[in-house]
Amino acid sequence: MKKAAASMLLGGAFVLVLRMDFATASVITVQVTGHITTLVADQSLINQMYSGEPVTATYTYDTNTGPYAQLTYRPNMPPAAATVTIGPFSIQTVPPSQPVSGGQQPPLQIQMFLPTTPGSWSSFNVEVINAPLLKDGIPDDGHPFNAVFFNFNDPAGQWPIDSNLPTGAPALSTLALSNIQVQFNISSYVDIQIDSVALVPTTFEVFPASGNFAAQQRFDAALMVPGGMAQITSAQASVNGNPIPALSYPAGTCTLAPATTSSAILCPNASDFIDPAAALTAPTVVNWQVTLADGTVMNQTVSWNRVH
Repeated sequence: MKKAAASMLLGGAFVLVLRMDFATASVITVQVTGHITTLVADQSLINQMYSGEPVTATYTYDTNTGPYAQLTYRPNMPPAAATVTIGPFSIQTVPPSQPVSGGQQPPLQIQMFLPTTPGSWSSFNVEVINAPLLKDGIPDDGHPFNAVFFNFNDPAGQWPIDSNLPTGAPALSTLALSNIQVQFNISSYVDIQIDSVALVPTTFEVFPASGNFAAQQRFDAALMVPGGMAQITSAQASVNGNPIPALSYPAGTCTLAPATTSSAILCPNASDFIDPAAALTAPTVVNWQVTLADGTVMNQTVSWNRVH
């Protein structure tokens, strides 16, 4: 659950209006590790990936999401998101710029299959479409529209346990039959054997939280990471899947401020860097990603709206 943040007073009196649609969310993030088993891609990617290469990934959704259709879910983005990281490459979901019409598939969709007869399989699938490929944080123009499929298959038919969105990580009888597939085009893809899954036990808070801002208001940003977790190794802000180089740690302008009960990533003048990357006529969806020394990757998303 996201907590309301205190409003910021910059350039005159102003009250930050929080988006209450996030207030009752039960958002979970699942971390997945794996390794490449099959690589069928163009030469530029084959030269930079290899069989056996380790892969990390995460997916996030609100467990309170109701079904779109039978055993099909389309959780709101944000907070729903997914990332896959292979060496210097990463693929990240991009929230839709406008509502998805009835005949279109959203950027992230979840489908489940429950056993129909004793002894049959069950499965849980996270489907991502039109996700850009980034290399070292820069979009790869040769691969602008990619698809990612998280496929969790349970031959024992015991997970998911019912038709509701699971509130934890996959609890499968075996991981051997589960995988992630990244498709770059019809004939170019990577298969990834899943090695482990774990529920990320906690997340971090972003200040300011989602809300409205006056047209000329300037503000800093802060990420509050609970204490007791592994050391923070990096942080990065992205808009529409495109990283904002200045809003990163340790390479950008953001700095780490350790404390007794938490750690804070401070990003001064965040609005100066967000605004040029945003469509100021609509809310700007900013994804913040924090990576810990133990490999944990956490994502949090806020929606900042300029009121003109």
